Amino acid sequence: MLEIRLHLSLLFLFSCIVSLPLSSIAREMEVTAVRLEKNNASSVIELHSNAMAFQEYTLSAEVSGNIIKITKLEGEKVDANKIFAKIDSVKYEIALKNSEQQLFAIEAELKKSSLKLERYHELLLKEIISQQEFEEVLYQEKNLLSKFNSQFEDVRKAKLDLDKCHIRPNFNGIISKKYINEGDFVNVGDKLFKITNSETLEISIYIPDLYINKINKGASALIKTKSLGNIETKIDRIISRVENTTGTFMAKVYLDNSVGIVPGEEIIVEVGLHSDPNTLRINKDCVDNTENGKFVYKIIKNKVHPVEIKIIEDQNDYFLARGDLKEGDLVVLEGNETLIPGQKVKVISIKE
Repeated sequence: MLEIRLHLSLLFLFSCIVSLPLSSIAREMEVTAVRLEKNNASSVIELHSNAMAFQEYTLSAEVSGNIIKITKLEGEKVDANKIFAKIDSVKYEIALKNSEQQLFAIEAELKKSSLKLERYHELLLKEIISQQEFEEVLYQEKNLLSKFNSQFEDVRKAKLDLDKCHIRPNFNGIISKKYINEGDFVNVGDKLFKITNSETLEISIYIPDLYINKINKGASALIKTKSLGNIETKIDRIISRVENTTGTFMAKVYLDNSVGIVPGEEIIVEVGLHSDPNTLRINKDCVDNTENGKFVYKIIKNKVHPVEIKIIEDQNDYFLARGDLKEGDLVVLEGNETLIPGQKVKVISIKE
């Protein structure tokens, strides 16, 4: 298809030659040229995103009672496993004390029962008591042991309930939302605080699918913030599945937030793209746009020859393109407006 298009384009250009006076064809044109270079420079794209907290969860009440103490305000930092709020624990302290007292009483009974069982076992061996009498004492022992285990579980639960009166996060973060105040009564399940891990941020960027082969895990990324300037990092994860509705794929950056970016802040992510060694960097002024395609005039032995190119990427003043060209080829930069194929040219300067 490319050969047919090129043939038609050349026929079109040849028809122009036929219509021109011979003097125009023979006339030597002065032109400025440039040597083509490979695309060695890595290009970048800029994408908008938000820096979001990597971890976030809501602390809810696990016991009911009045909030009697809050030592941190909304927006302040909290440390993992460090208490910063408290639910009134008096009734839970009393419940634990009563459970422990009952456990001690059962334990005392169990000790007495164990001694009695040992004594009855000796009497049974001496045939002083019957098997039935021994089994009655054994049954009492088993009942007491069952009561002890049940009461031990009650003590364990009472200790947990008492501990649940002390509100603490399970990771370092900030209080991003406070749902209650001191003096409020809370029931089990009521929201208390939202904790956000501000030490690590997750940045999701949605990249047009045409770049899917130009970005890999580990690619350079520059985070641009309004408040803290630029932060150099890299792409940590690529999700290569393209979303049909948006025509994009997702990449993620996990950022150590020691600099203090506020979660939710709008940012710009500048992502580095792979350079394609098979493309050439062509100044846009070299390109002649026709209805049959885009061409450059390659200079061979002081004559110009049109070569069709395929644009791979638009880079401001340059195209990244492919065609029947190679690094070092000389193409017309200035003076190509009236050139015709095969025309003689005089290169008056070669620009770098």
